[in-house]
Amino acid sequence: MVKWHVHSERRIYESPWVNLALTTVEPPGAEPFEHHVIRAPGPAAGCVITRGLRNQQEVLLIFRHRFITDTWGWEIPAGGVDTGDNAE
Repeated sequence: MVKWHVHSERRIYESPWVNLALTTVEPPGAEPFEHHVIRAPGPAAGCVITRGLRNQQEVLLIFRHRFITDTWGWEIPAGGVDTGDNAE
């Protein structure tokens, strides 16, 4: 597997919940370009909860609206992990 080369990274925005950087990357065989990178500064956790009911598998999902794309979709429950808490 060939890796992309990272030429530089500049922090654009920083908060306790999310960081945004502008990174110049170069994929194999292509010209370098700028790419936005979003990072969560702390640990996060998601969970997939299943149960068997009458020989059927069920999975817990949430149906929510994402305002950035103005779409609705199914997602696993997830969120940040508070200081002192264990992700598990």
